[in-house]
Amino acid sequence: MNKNSVSIGGWSVSGVSTALTSKVLELTKGQLELDEPSVMLNDRVNFAHSNWDFSGLDKKHNKRYCYIYDFTDIKNRSFRVILKRLVIRKRFTFRNEFTTVKVTFQDIINLIRYLIEKCHVFSPQFITSLNINEYIEEKCMHHSSKTKSRTIGNINFFLNEIESAYPEFKINEFNLSEIRPTAAEKSSQNENNKTPNIPRDTLNRIIQCALTDINDDRYDDYISLTEFAKITGRNSEYLRNKVKNNGFPGAYKGFSTEGWRIPKVYISHASDIDEKKLLDELNNIRPPSLIERMTACIIIILSQVGMRRGEAMLLEINKLEEIAIFNNQQRAYYLSFFTYKTSSEKDGRWTESNMNDLAVKAYQKIEELGIARRNGMQYLFCTSNGNSYTPKGFGNQINNFFVRHQQLLGFDTLNNEQLDMVEKWEISNEDIRVCKDLGTKDLGKTFYKVNPHQFRVAVANGFLKSGVSLQWIRRHMNHLEEEMTKHYFRDDKQMRDTLTNRAMKDGSLLETNIENISNEKIKEELSVPELKEAYDAINRFLDKNKLNVHEDLDKIVSLLSETTIRENEMGYCVNALGRLCEHQERLTTMEKWYYAKIQIADIQHFEFTCKRMLEKVKLVEHNYRICQENDKFKRQYELELQSLKAFYENKYKPELDLYLQDIEIDGEEYVHRKYPNLEQCHFYIEEIGNGVIHWLMK
Repeated sequence: MNKNSVSIGGWSVSGVSTALTSKVLELTKGQLELDEPSVMLNDRVNFAHSNWDFSGLDKKHNKRYCYIYDFTDIKNRSFRVILKRLVIRKRFTFRNEFTTVKVTFQDIINLIRYLIEKCHVFSPQFITSLNINEYIEEKCMHHSSKTKSRTIGNINFFLNEIESAYPEFKINEFNLSEIRPTAAEKSSQNENNKTPNIPRDTLNRIIQCALTDINDDRYDDYISLTEFAKITGRNSEYLRNKVKNNGFPGAYKGFSTEGWRIPKVYISHASDIDEKKLLDELNNIRPPSLIERMTACIIIILSQVGMRRGEAMLLEINKLEEIAIFNNQQRAYYLSFFTYKTSSEKDGRWTESNMNDLAVKAYQKIEELGIARRNGMQYLFCTSNGNSYTPKGFGNQINNFFVRHQQLLGFDTLNNEQLDMVEKWEISNEDIRVCKDLGTKDLGKTFYKVNPHQFRVAVANGFLKSGVSLQWIRRHMNHLEEEMTKHYFRDDKQMRDTLTNRAMKDGSLLETNIENISNEKIKEELSVPELKEAYDAINRFLDKNKLNVHEDLDKIVSLLSETTIRENEMGYCVNALGRLCEHQERLTTMEKWYYAKIQIADIQHFEFTCKRMLEKVKLVEHNYRICQENDKFKRQYELELQSLKAFYENKYKPELDLYLQDIEIDGEEYVHRKYPNLEQCHFYIEEIGNGVIHWLMK
């Protein structure tokens, strides 16, 4: 057997005095394999080891999963060595951030698995262009242009690394540049595939389900496994196995069995633990476990604040600040959190966002629920050992929420346009392994869910519809530029103008005959294939639903404002959003925002809402009289009037509708017996009706 040692060169690694050199070793039957030398990359990481931990280099903020690389699953040494070299080159030669290197690592792990399992390629040197093209076609089919381009770029780096190890391997035979999306294609897809808003009813149901989980304390009372055994007389080993195999849903499992705890709710069933019987007694709804209640808290925070997923993953305890507003009569809150976005600093920065009452409740509750899990660490939403979740782990918990509440969320009641706004999710074996509420019977079934970024879109649009200024929304959403904030908007005024300016004279459809169009710019739209397709899509919608632009505009806007049809750019129809005072004082904007938040109708406190409505009417009346005497107070009057309208639309009217609906269904006597504090509400309703209409018309 000939031994050919081919030097493939080396590169300097920070903290390493010896250059890495991986030689190609010739094994039996001419097979070539790369050497995996035992070289220390730093004082903790050895090149030959399967687990690399660079977390000591994370000096600013612990995003630990980005600093850990596990090569254990790659049994083929040559593939493993190539990937290790790629990680080193990306980090120490090209100076990529660890977050970027981790994405490359995961992309190539997925490719290697595909090559070995599907293509039966067991050495990097035997990869063909057909293998790569098939992988991209199969795995990137449903990816955005941006994600596809990133994946192909990382594959290109991987192939370059192979070429440096195997001189006979020629990367120019792969022609990846021909299938990689261009910058123009990525930009076009970004415009046409904006993250959709969440159907309003679906958002309300999500929030209601999350609040139900948060308030469900049936599992709050835990006892140790040893105490449970003493009380019930059951064998400890039997109980350990039962907990281990999820026989006690909601039981807490720590690192050691000494820390395992069982909800007291199971004590009365210990002699004959019949899980089905127990669940029947619990109204057929399994009480949420500790982590499920913590997940519900995170969903409330996402739905109310609109922060990014990565920011939610890094939230810390003790970061909620309180300030006094309304002359010390009310309290407002803001939350400090860490972000890697919109920052010129490589290590990220601290920023803040306002918190409404639901978000505050969720934050304080998750602080309380996670005490036993944190082990001295600071993460708000943490794993059982106190660390932050990885993106995959975070996603698994969110997915589990949608599995548990799939029926209650009413996805089966959505129309086709609304279903296009939520994610379809085909259940896999991996999903069944991760989610205890799924079984083999669910394999291949289609479930629906909302991705975390959609909450961000919903929050931005909620603020816009409530009259909050573009500048304030930009600051709250932590955007650098207003254009980025506008990207989130799905505003009704733009839709109204788009439809009315392009409708036929009879309003039945959008006009597509250029001979009947006087506006030259609108004529130009019809010569652009993508925009012509948008016209056709909307016309199909109007025709299918028998809607007329002139007669049914409100209904059309209501139907389309939450759907993906409206995401198609119509061109030349974007109206400038009103620019309010950039120097508006912080407390004034917070007071305005205080009533512009997303609200969930609940008649339990309707009496207080009525009283607050009357107070706001009187406040507007007072400010109006003052501004008539002195024009400098006009701005304050306008702000109070906007606040009144927002409070009426977002809180008073939904609660009023629910109150009247309950009376119609159950009768006034039953409702007032259930809620004695609402007996005087009919007087308030009459007084409000007489006083508020005038101001709503302003």
